[in-house]
Amino acid sequence: MTLEELVLHPVQLETVDLISVECNKYENYAAQNNEVNIQVTIEATEIQDSMGTTAMSMKLRGEGFCLSIKQNGLFKFHLEKEKVVLKRFLETQGVKLMWPYFREVIYDISGRMLERPISIPTIDVMATLRKAVNTED
Repeated sequence: MTLEELVLHPVQLETVDLISVECNKYENYAAQNNEVNIQVTIEATEIQDSMGTTAMSMKLRGEGFCLSIKQNGLFKFHLEKEKVVLKRFLETQGVKLMWPYFREVIYDISGRMLERPISIPTIDVMATLRKAVNTED
């Protein structure tokens, strides 16, 4: 199959930039404790012309450690839509498209910092978003 034969999505993730990483391991670190609390925030910003940015942050906390990461995804639009529609796309699909980049960074950094690396799970983005919307009521 050639590139011309592919049906490309009208929004493409162009780049993912690692903006910040903060890692802390404390004296009470417990390698045997597998419980990790994950918090994710996402915001669509800078929707101009045919470009938009998704800013995504993730904070992982466990017994005796904390790892915070922020990455920005730059998206290029190959369609004409209202900014509200594009912002919604960046906030929902940005999670789906950027999640693998977070998994890679978290696994690499935690493998250097902790006794066992953290492998965050793959997720069903749409089910997760539906659950989050339903619990906000």
